[in-house]
Amino acid sequence: MIPAIRKLWPMRTLPVMGCAAVTVAIVFLYTVFSNAWAGDDAYINFRTIQQFFAGNGLRFNWVDRVQAYTSPLWLLLQCVPRLLSSNEYLNAMGLSFFFDIGLLLLLWRFLNDALSWVFAVGLLLLSNAFMDFTTSGLEYPLIYCLCIAFYGLYFSFQATRSADTLMQIALVGGLMLITRHDLLLTIALPLLHMMWQSKKARLPLLKPSLLLLAPLVVWTLFSLFYYGVPLPNTAYAKLGLGGVIPHLQLIEQGLFYFYFGWERDPISLILIAAGIVTGLCSKTLAHKITAVTLVLVCLYIVWISGDFMAGRFYSYLVLVAVFLMAVVFGQPGSLLSMTLARTGVFLAGLCYAIFVPMNPLNSAEIRGIHEHELGRHRVTWERAVYSRFMSLEQYREHGPEDFPYGPPFENLRAKYALAADMQSASLIAVGAESYFAPADYYIDDDVALTDFLRARLPTRERYWLTGHSARYYPEGYPQALIDGNPDLLTDPYLRQYFTIVMQLTQSDDLWNKDRLITIAKFNMGFYDELLDKADLPRWTKADMFNAACSHSWVLDPRMTRW
Repeated sequence: MIPAIRKLWPMRTLPVMGCAAVTVAIVFLYTVFSNAWAGDDAYINFRTIQQFFAGNGLRFNWVDRVQAYTSPLWLLLQCVPRLLSSNEYLNAMGLSFFFDIGLLLLLWRFLNDALSWVFAVGLLLLSNAFMDFTTSGLEYPLIYCLCIAFYGLYFSFQATRSADTLMQIALVGGLMLITRHDLLLTIALPLLHMMWQSKKARLPLLKPSLLLLAPLVVWTLFSLFYYGVPLPNTAYAKLGLGGVIPHLQLIEQGLFYFYFGWERDPISLILIAAGIVTGLCSKTLAHKITAVTLVLVCLYIVWISGDFMAGRFYSYLVLVAVFLMAVVFGQPGSLLSMTLARTGVFLAGLCYAIFVPMNPLNSAEIRGIHEHELGRHRVTWERAVYSRFMSLEQYREHGPEDFPYGPPFENLRAKYALAADMQSASLIAVGAESYFAPADYYIDDDVALTDFLRARLPTRERYWLTGHSARYYPEGYPQALIDGNPDLLTDPYLRQYFTIVMQLTQSDDLWNKDRLITIAKFNMGFYDELLDKADLPRWTKADMFNAACSHSWVLDPRMTRW
């Protein structure tokens, strides 16, 4: 027991720095607690968990098997506290706090001294992008812990070249791939570097490789078998428009994603840039590779047009960048230069906290933000929007019976209570609004995040929105889905395609030989020609470009300069 305590809290740590570390930890946890909130997308997971515990399986709607959640590992972890409590909101908050505390311990484990730890946590406290997603109900607290575990082990491996460390890295990397598939880009270069180092050191690679790939392979096989496709439905709904949207327009939107972040939360981007520069200036190759990885992920975010949630896609990059700076500044070397570097960064951060409004330390300021300032040009500061209705503070004030709080949800409570004969509800945002519906209601999702068929159809209008483009409604749909009757669809080709979709997502016999063959053929594109022949809107790239210019850019005149 004593050695374990000494490992977490080395005896060489000065009492003053120990007190500073405890103070910073208390401030960090208080800030997490005071900023705690749940986003609308978190309720997609909550409803999926409801369906699972109602005996309907891992699905959003009772009628068909669709993976509406993005993170398999996060959803499975959320099912654990559900065994003890049916309050999904508090379960998500508790799970987030658990991983936030784990993050502090991991940072302590992998940084050299208390000064480096205080330096890192102090900087993270200034970042809205990072602190916003320490809760939110989404998977980011888990991502934060996995990122620090991965890069901490990666940097340790440079000194140890240990087979045990390599196995641990493989396990953490494997868990990251089933937390979010796109985290592959975050770990790809370090993994290649360690493979090259392991080959030179003659370390065995077979077992680490199997451990790395096993979680992803197992989940992909399960997803193919259960859902009929290897990826979450959200991936098809959000990324399926790339073929008709001019890619320069996607890149333009991706650049604006960072521009919006710079206007609302400049310190986050400054920290990422500082981490990149610090890593590139380091003499250690692993630090340079980490810096290059930060650049590549930023370019990837621009390439896919960013996200509608401000700061979400680069929130964990802030963490990795700060961790990289703390590791480099904590290396043995010139004590004077390292002390000056850390002191300079810390003082700059202190000035930011004092003079720049709306950072996590003075988050009450967001209540005074005018509505039109919360979002622009398809990007929204989600915490500032939803903390008015779904923050932990609101939960404590109004209680579980009147939560989420606010007019948007009071109307829905009345709607579901009065319409006892309803079979379905059509919603523009399927998160918190769907949470009030009984499990046997079909929730019709306008943007097709939860709809297998419509996620593969064109947009209803010519303009597009990042991650939330309203999809075309075929005549006779969604009643055809609710009734399980493809004959209600008027288009013959779409009717045939929907029959195949029903076999994948509605068949009760999962082991049916014909269904398994259909899954294989569907994922090899055998049925795509049916959609090509169907009577659907055929927007061209010119249509999409001109409509976006006339729709979104006119609404935001400041964007005309882009």
